[in-house]
Amino acid sequence: MGDLSIVIEDESNMINLWDFACNPAGFLEDEKGSVIRGDFDWDVYRIRNLLENEYPSFFPQSKYKATGDLYRNWVSLGYRKDDAFALGMEGNYGFRKTESKHYRNEWTSPRISLVWTQRLNRLTCFGASMEYLEDKWDFRYPDSEYRDKARFKDFKSEVALARKLSPEVIVGAVLGYNSFKSDRETVIPNSYAIWLSGQTMVAIDDKLKLGLETTFKFNRVDFRHPYYEYGEQKKENYYYSSLRFKGIYDLTTRLKVGLFFSDNEPLVGFYYPVDALFFLWSGEYRGRHFGAGCSYQFNERLLVALEYHLRDSSKPDIA
Repeated sequence: MGDLSIVIEDESNMINLWDFACNPAGFLEDEKGSVIRGDFDWDVYRIRNLLENEYPSFFPQSKYKATGDLYRNWVSLGYRKDDAFALGMEGNYGFRKTESKHYRNEWTSPRISLVWTQRLNRLTCFGASMEYLEDKWDFRYPDSEYRDKARFKDFKSEVALARKLSPEVIVGAVLGYNSFKSDRETVIPNSYAIWLSGQTMVAIDDKLKLGLETTFKFNRVDFRHPYYEYGEQKKENYYYSSLRFKGIYDLTTRLKVGLFFSDNEPLVGFYYPVDALFFLWSGEYRGRHFGAGCSYQFNERLLVALEYHLRDSSKPDIA
């Protein structure tokens, strides 16, 4: 769908507790019946005018180019039985390679996800999920024999409830745990997090759909000073809150409009494509995300959509 995420209501972008807020208890009603899906895409990019001002002590001030390839493929399986329980599994693999004047970086990332949902009664569902992700980086420098590697492991699990208060309103709650481990302690510290999320979904007359999610998160981080690899290890506690909103309204049977807002979303678009995913793990680069769009259904075969997204961060890249 060309990354359209607000006004295109396909199976992956519907407003429900599973797709919008990733609530495992909503997986049973994500869609009807069992399904197998897969995808593969390859993205080639060419970037000009990257500034070398991040390391002025090593390279003179100038601009240079970077090229890269990004591969992603995934396959997912969802099994549902008699509106009573559902099982889901997804495997995902990503590969990224970037070359420039000063470095050649490679990134590989396998991931596996499992989800299980059980209906407790006519109105209530219970769900649980698990996800394991492993990232490997290989940093090379063409003009030097120096080579650096990094490996990150990320484990996440959640338990959740979803309850239908009325035909129009569904509420949900999620308790989650996340553990992150890195072999590059001086750059990205080990950490673990616990969070509680509350969600509400409203559908009115098959014309208006609203989704709201509020999350409170506790994060414990173990770190050392970045310039003293064998220095004293310290622990810090952090507390976060976040809000997400999404809405779609059918102006006519053919015309739809939508809105989206997130006040605490990871932002890596301000950083070099070489380092985008690396910066994501640090957890410090977050900002606000506004989105709006509309779609028009000309006929059964032709649908046209337009979306505008604005991401704003208080810590933009100095480059």
